[in-house]
Formats: sequence, C-alpha cells, structure tokens
Amino acid sequence: MTEPTCCVVPQPKRITARAGCFSLSESTCLVLPAAASDEDVAAARCLQQEISEATGLRLPLVKVARLDHTADAIMLVSDWAAAGAALGEHMPDAGDLPTKGDQAYCVDIGEDGIVAGGYGAAALHYAVQTLRQLVRTERVALPCLQLVDWPSLPYRGLMLDVSRGKVPTLETLQELVDQLSLFKANVLQLYTEHTFRLRRHPDISEGCDPLTPEDVSELDDYCRQHFIDLQANFQSFGHQAHMLALPQYNHLAEVPEKP
Repeated sequence: MTEPTCCVVPQPKRITARAGCFSLSESTCLVLPAAASDEDVAAARCLQQEISEATGLRLPLVKVARLDHTADAIMLVSDWAAAGAALGEHMPDAGDLPTKGDQAYCVDIGEDGIVAGGYGAAALHYAVQTLRQLVRTERVALPCLQLVDWPSLPYRGLMLDVSRGKVPTLETLQELVDQLSLFKANVLQLYTEHTFRLRRHPDISEGCDPLTPEDVSELDDYCRQHFIDLQANFQSFGHQAHMLALPQYNHLAEVPEKP
C-alpha cells in the first residue's frame, strides 16, 4: 500500500491521513499560551500573514492564560508536554516526538482545529513553515492528517557565491533567507572573496558595490529570527586573484607577477 503524501517540502517522515478537512473561516483564531516567547509570537505572526495573503482571512492572534480545547482554533505550542497536560484527551498523540530532538515537530489537523509545535521554539517554527506550505496549496480547506517530522541532517543549507557577477543587495539576501526558512533550511554561507568592505583595507572592494559590515550584521540578525545560522566563508589567498592583482597587494602572491 502506498504511503500517503502531501505537498510539503521536505516530505515529512510520518503522515497519517484522515477523512475530512479543517476549514479556515473568519471565526478561526490563532492561539498561543500566555507564556509564549517572542520567537513563538513571531512564528504565529508569520502564519497569520501567510493565511491572510493566501485566503484573505485576517485571523486574530490571542494568548490564553490556560490552554483548553477550543473549536475552530489553531493552537501553536513550543512545550508539547505542557500543552498535553492542559489539553488532556484533546491533545494529539505524537508518539516518539520527544526522542527526535529539538527540531522535531508535529502538525495535527482535525475537523475542529489544529495543534502544531513541539519541544522548543525551533520545533514550533518548523511546524509553522509546514502549515504555511499547506495553506499555499490547500487554501481554506486543510485536509485532516497528522504530520510528524524531524531532520535527517542537523544542518541543511546553502552556500551562495557573492563574488562573481552582481553582488546581491541586503534585500535580496533577506528574500533568500525567507525562502530557506520556508523549506526548513538552517544554514547560509556567503562565499566571499573581494566583495566585502574591510574597514582597514577598503581598496580591495573598491568599485564592486560590496557588502558592508553593517549589511552582514543586519543579515545575521535576520537569519537568527528565521532559525538560520549565518556562517563566515571568507576565502584564502588561493581564491583572492582580484585582491592580489592590485599593486599594493601583489607582493603577497606566491608568484607576484602572476597572482
């Protein structure tokens, strides 16, 4: 028998399909526990915006002092155990979710509501990305199912060469981070040769519209908000032909006249 699939990237480890669907409507609300962190609220806002863009529905976001079973609600939790204690029999059984690490998450869609999250802010973030993908393809009618997923690799990401051709703007890099985040990547490296403005050696990047320290600092903050690690990737002399061709640095080349 073929395993059920859905349009989610990457494909979740476990999918349990059920009959029926959960229909988003003007009465649907997004629910967070009162103790939700700023990261949890940011994840909820992200889902709220996605639903608004995909369906035109602007769902209210509410914090509750005590989680309780509420029909027509999307409950977003970053402490699955505490949520289970509060919801009791209404809490979906996610099986061995606690053993799969802090990036493991569950999305459980029933006819009367959704519970999504895991054990920590990262898990809730990834659960929200899955819901965003489902909303893009299914719109207001989300199929009843349970997704349980965790990464096969702890680090998943992209190395982008920013030293050949047009140097991407900060806005372009932030758009890239948005896309990486949606598909649950968590690493971004910028392959860099001469296209970073060094404070003590600004002439190396002269004329190439380089990334500045302020750009990278702002990008790093943006990456952290999306659970992405911005990693340094600055090349050694073997890849610094542009710099070593400059008269003031030519003496550093192994063969000065041919850097």
